[in-house]
Amino acid sequence: MTFHTPVVFTDDGAVAAASRSRGWPVVSRDGANLRLTGVQQSVPVPEEAMRIEAGSLTGPHVAGWKLVLDWLEKHLHRPLLVVEPNGWVQDLALWSASSRGWPMASWVHGDAPVVAAAGAVALVASGQGVLFLDDDTRSRFTAGWRSTITELPSTPLIDVPRPGAPTPSSRREGVTRVLVVAYYAGDSPTVGAQRPTYWFEELERLSGGDITVDLATAAPWDAAHGRVHHVPDLGPATLAPGRGPIDTWATVAFTHAADRAYAPTRHVGGYWHVALERWFAARDDHFDVVIITGEDFEYFGFAAWAQNHWYARTVVDYGAPAELVRRRSFPGAAGVQAADEERGWNMAADLTTAPDAATLALVERSGPQAVLEVIPDHRDGDKPQATRHLVAVIRELGRSAHRPATDS
Repeated sequence: MTFHTPVVFTDDGAVAAASRSRGWPVVSRDGANLRLTGVQQSVPVPEEAMRIEAGSLTGPHVAGWKLVLDWLEKHLHRPLLVVEPNGWVQDLALWSASSRGWPMASWVHGDAPVVAAAGAVALVASGQGVLFLDDDTRSRFTAGWRSTITELPSTPLIDVPRPGAPTPSSRREGVTRVLVVAYYAGDSPTVGAQRPTYWFEELERLSGGDITVDLATAAPWDAAHGRVHHVPDLGPATLAPGRGPIDTWATVAFTHAADRAYAPTRHVGGYWHVALERWFAARDDHFDVVIITGEDFEYFGFAAWAQNHWYARTVVDYGAPAELVRRRSFPGAAGVQAADEERGWNMAADLTTAPDAATLALVERSGPQAVLEVIPDHRDGDKPQATRHLVAVIRELGRSAHRPATDS
């Protein structure tokens, strides 16, 4: 058991009162300073809001934000930052997770915020839970959210389980090892989560045992078995793993994205492929086939890394028709740039798929030799038959996957 101290950043009196009633310390702004419950020492407010993509970790404010985290670490037992989605210290919570490994959470009060921006979604999706002050806010917020919401317990300290990880997926004779990658999975009502979840749960069984399946997802899934890789999304803080200024290459990436009409990093999961790469680069897994799917597409660039790292065969699956339709409505330069990005992702795909012919027709071909195919959705007609079709596709891809002669 690893207990952490929730520390709530808020200037909202109701949120502060609810937090103190639970025994949680509160950080609030007092003019140009930050004050912490029960602590005489204050620290300066570094700037009006921390925005990593806007330069908060590249200029003179870096030392100020580092001082804030050092101050919390000095006075609190294992801090767990609780902040408002879209709020002024949202990125501080993300940075505390990326640079110090601290857990994070969010609070919601009053008008439920629209959690659509990449950083806000990362905070809620990969956080430990949400503090709600009333049932009405809870209902309105959860109705618009795409996965299970865990409510923070009211205890003074919160037990945060140490993150587990599956044992490495090693090569086995006659077995095709599959990795399914999806931002959302498990107990989520969305199409983009149900499709990979069903594949994860059923592919191995319907194959008769010659296919094994791992799943990588950003959102925690309590009911998942041991082959799930929970890879948190830390938004722009993914490019800021250190305690000081970010690297020059990250600054260039932020600047390049800001100058474009469309940039994957402004959308959900836009930084997640970097987190995926780090996660699997540190492990000794070997996958023959990698299927990348989901409600959002901005992490589909992981296909290129999977090809280079494992020499895996890759499937890029546009399994959420509504999202592809929405992208086709991007105006002007944004639409052109989004289509260019999709063609780039699809160039790293041995197979590009969609659940029906109408959706497949919207997919950007990477070239005249691109292979596109309909993989029916398990909700349409015969569920086992739809999945058996995917089993056959995986077996065919697996037969041509790279298998070094040194493999057992």
